[in-house]
Amino acid sequence: MKEKKGKISLGVILTASVLFSIGLVAARIWWTDSLRYASLIWNLFLAWIPYGIALGVVHRRSWFRHPLVFYFTVAFWLIFFPNAPYLITDLFHLNQQPEVPLWYDLTLIFSFAWNGLVLGFVSLMHMEQEVQRRHGQRLGLLFSAVVLALGAYGVFLGRYLRWNSWDLLVNPFSLLAHMAQMIRHPLHFPGVWGMTLLLSTLSGLIYLTLKSLGRKRLPG
Repeated sequence: MKEKKGKISLGVILTASVLFSIGLVAARIWWTDSLRYASLIWNLFLAWIPYGIALGVVHRRSWFRHPLVFYFTVAFWLIFFPNAPYLITDLFHLNQQPEVPLWYDLTLIFSFAWNGLVLGFVSLMHMEQEVQRRHGQRLGLLFSAVVLALGAYGVFLGRYLRWNSWDLLVNPFSLLAHMAQMIRHPLHFPGVWGMTLLLSTLSGLIYLTLKSLGRKRLPG
C-alpha cells in the first residue's frame, strides 16, 4: 500500500531515530574521548537484522512461497529476534559519570532501547501477518506469543549467561545443553523464569499497544 501524500514513512522515521541515537554516541565520544556506550551501535545493528529479514519476507513473498524456505527463514529470524528487546537491559549500565550529565546518558541509552523495541516489534508484526496468511489468525497470535516468550528467554541468556545469537550457529551443542539443564531443573534457576515471565508480559503489552496504535497497517 502506498503512503498517503505528506505522510512520513515508517522507514524514514526509524532511520532518523537510529541516526539520532548514533549521533548521541558520537557526540559523547567527541566530548569525553571515551568509547563508553559505543557498543550500543553494534547491539542496534543486531536488532536491525530481524527487521531486515521481515521486510525481505514481506516484499519478496515469491522467494518464500515454499513452506521449507519460509520456515527456515522464520527460524533464522527468531535466532536474531532477542537482540531487539535485549537493548532494554543496556539500561543496567546507566550510572553517574563526572564528565557527562546523567540525563544525557539516560536519553542516549533509552533511545537505543526504544529503537531496538520498535525494530523488533515491527518485524514481529510482519512475521505474524505472514503466518496468518498461511495458517489463520489464531495461529498467528499464538506464533507472536511464543516468539515474545522465547525472546524474553533469549534476553536472559544474553545478559546474564553471555550467550549470543551467533552461538546457536557456531556452538549450538553447548548452548542447547545449558538450556536443557535449566529446563530439567527449573527450581535451580528461578531468575530465568522470573525474568522470562515479566519481560515477556511487558513485551506483550507493548506489542499489543503498538499494534493497536498502528491499526495493523505496516508501511515498509
